[in-house]
Amino acid sequence: MSNTPTLVRRSQLGELLLAEGKLSREELEAALAYREERGLKLGQALVALHLVTQQDLATALRSQGRIHCLNLTPGLVELDVARLLPESMARQFVAVAVHRVAGRITVAMEDPSEEYDVAAIAVALGEPVFAVHADPERILDAVGRVYPRAAVAASTSADAPRFTLVRGPLPESGPDEAAELLVRAALREACTIGAESFHVECTERGAEMSFRVVGKRTSAALLALEWADACTRALLRLAGGTIDLDGESLAIEVATLESVLGPCTRVALRALGSNLRVEDLPLEAAEHAILDSWLTAESGLLLVVGSTRAHTSTLAGECAVRAASAGRRVYQSDASLVRAPGSVVVRRDPRRGIAEDLRMIAEQAPDVVEFGALAGSAAWNAAVDLARAGTLVVAHVEARDGSAALAAMLRNAEDPTGAAAVCLGTLAARSVRTTCEACHGVEADVASCTACSGTGCAGTATCAELLDLHGPLRTQLTRGLDADGIRAAAQTLGFTDLRTRARRLVDAGRTNAREIERAWKA
Repeated sequence: MSNTPTLVRRSQLGELLLAEGKLSREELEAALAYREERGLKLGQALVALHLVTQQDLATALRSQGRIHCLNLTPGLVELDVARLLPESMARQFVAVAVHRVAGRITVAMEDPSEEYDVAAIAVALGEPVFAVHADPERILDAVGRVYPRAAVAASTSADAPRFTLVRGPLPESGPDEAAELLVRAALREACTIGAESFHVECTERGAEMSFRVVGKRTSAALLALEWADACTRALLRLAGGTIDLDGESLAIEVATLESVLGPCTRVALRALGSNLRVEDLPLEAAEHAILDSWLTAESGLLLVVGSTRAHTSTLAGECAVRAASAGRRVYQSDASLVRAPGSVVVRRDPRRGIAEDLRMIAEQAPDVVEFGALAGSAAWNAAVDLARAGTLVVAHVEARDGSAALAAMLRNAEDPTGAAAVCLGTLAARSVRTTCEACHGVEADVASCTACSGTGCAGTATCAELLDLHGPLRTQLTRGLDADGIRAAAQTLGFTDLRTRARRLVDAGRTNAREIERAWKA
């Protein structure tokens, strides 16, 4: 029997989705850029950006004919075969070896059309493989069962959410109230780490709570089994409405499924906005004055930067409100979370790209345009052209800080020098969790604290930076600098970056260094 790896042909997954009308070219380019920034697979990036669903991916892969899809259930995975694949590779490639059939090992993967990944797995196994597609959540669940001790260690690592805890029995007095406190704490954690969903599932270990962030599940809490029913009831009471958590408005959708051990509940999360206000940002007086002059009188490209779509959209909308209050004519997308008084609302047509929308708006000679995230090089270039024509373009960018946003602009612009010339600068904000005052410094079990539901954190604080390109930094942008290079150049000129400003919250005793590190990995 030959050990030569058996490869499936490259799928060109993005091209398949384009051909099926599931994506626009600009959306694909945005997903490819997001994949590179976060180190993800293309499928993970597409799902994380809510451009396609897992079902869309499965359908596109199946359409090739040679890609098979597998309904991965626990009974299918043979442990002796699965453990032939090193755990590090299983997690890196989101893959699990399922069983051996007719001299080949069936390997379930998120995207079996990635030839490099299939080849690497085949080499590691030393046998030919038959790569099939499976839901990545089910793959990661299977990996957790194959390497149970490693999964437990991962759930308590420094990179895991600090929500991680083990709870005792459900209180006999006020069980529903206790469950709602816990559920709200979980929702607050989900907002902070940018989770797409969280899950409460009945298993042999108890009721396990986990978060799904960028397509990956991370263990968050292990509860006594009786918590599952109470948490499900609390979530169903909250479902379908809007709740406010530390100023973040959140819509939740709840789906339940009964298992032999009890209910399994999935909570899909959709951020609707936050309480960020331009005037409340912790900027220096001179920085507030610069920002005010941009919004009330200047034209150019202003990049509004945040770690989540809700943060960037809310903050950008607040900028539009300030511009409108100065008498400027503002155009906004109908998807904007914050509407400026008297703004012209433009309906987004999914059949058109953002670039085409911006060109249509340009014909109306607007003073200010706030139109959402710039996805793909065509949209970036259209925004640059609009700014060059005398409009203030307020663009959303999901990035770690202003330097990373500028690097994204230069990477997408056909004329980086021209883009740098019209860019006014960046406004970046990020929220970090603050220490719970009720249990901080108290020699007691944090898990028993009702104020923070055992998380050790209660509330959030905002840190912000304004990066002004009027000066020598603008000329340095054209040297092909990446985000780290831009950040270093700005620091040389006396600029204090967002992360350094966040650390001031540690010095003030409002949070801790571990929370800052966790926030920057989210």
